[in-house]
Amino acid sequence: MLRLLAAPAAALAFLAATFVPAHAFDTPEALIEAFYGPFLVDEVPDDELSFFSKDTRTAWELLMEQDDYGLGFDPVVDGQDFNIAGFAVSEPEPAGKGVEVTVEFENFGEPRVMIYTLIEEDEGWLVHDIEAVHGEGWRLRELLGE
Repeated sequence: MLRLLAAPAAALAFLAATFVPAHAFDTPEALIEAFYGPFLVDEVPDDELSFFSKDTRTAWELLMEQDDYGLGFDPVVDGQDFNIAGFAVSEPEPAGKGVEVTVEFENFGEPRVMIYTLIEEDEGWLVHDIEAVHGEGWRLRELLGE
């Protein structure tokens, strides 16, 4: 079952190596709602990387050290820019050591279907991986070289 939230924004903020999480989320739903919150009100989050697991942050920081352009797009909105509409989130489903949550929306009218793998670390629930299952698809961890 999908639950509708609100609407849009994009760009990554990269944090220093001495990262301290700004948030603690007790549930996967709270994490996803907070993660997409700025995008849904047409704002760019200033701390996007803080929503990711320690391993994913480390991989992302290594990529940024090697390439100033990083991924070249924001995987959260699957694009460089955004205009989010029709945002919906599925109930979490157990998967491995965490849960999977499907996020569906349109970005500039193009449908997007993303499967988030969330894990619980000391600071709460965090994004470990993102898989785009629309179009040609991609996995964030693969793009980060893992």
